[in-house]
Amino acid sequence: LLGMYSTFQRRAIVRELGKVIGLPKEDIVIFDDSLNGLIAGNRAGIDVVIVANMVTKHIDFPETYLDLVHSMEDYSYQDLFSKE
Repeated sequence: LLGMYSTFQRRAIVRELGKVIGLPKEDIVIFDDSLNGLIAGNRAGIDVVIVANMVTKHIDFPETYLDLVHSMEDYSYQDLFSKE
């Protein structure tokens, strides 16, 4: 499931998409390029993969995240789907 949103209610959109499809939050992964997205994912109890962009690649993300990549091409989806 991919959801794109333009809102300050970041946690709400992820929760609602999960409810509609019937996914528990343990089966959802957020891909975001911002510190706000990471914080929202952590507060919602959902794993986050940081996809750093030109601005955020220099940020030291202080919160917990599943992985940090500089491009979606760098991410191993096999690792994601084999996550237990």
